[in-house]
Amino acid sequence: MDEKEIAILKERRELDVKYRDITLKMLSEILNLLTKKQEEDKWFDIHEASNYANVSESSLRRYYTAGKLKVSNNLGKTLIRKSEIDNFLNGEA
Repeated sequence: MDEKEIAILKERRELDVKYRDITLKMLSEILNLLTKKQEEDKWFDIHEASNYANVSESSLRRYYTAGKLKVSNNLGKTLIRKSEIDNFLNGEA
């Protein structure tokens, strides 16, 4: 193997390491986003939601009855996602 081939292999190895590091960093960021998303989407019952949002339970009921706040009643209990409350409070709902 001559010096030119050795230099090419060395450069290729350096690029492989660089791309591996970039890929690992991106995967780590994706994992962090997924983990954060799961934490943000915690479900609150009406009492927990009113404490979190610092509004009365009756106000929350009024908001979701008016369609301003998405809730789930699938389990026979009114549940609200933390992210829905945050969106509502930030005017994004």
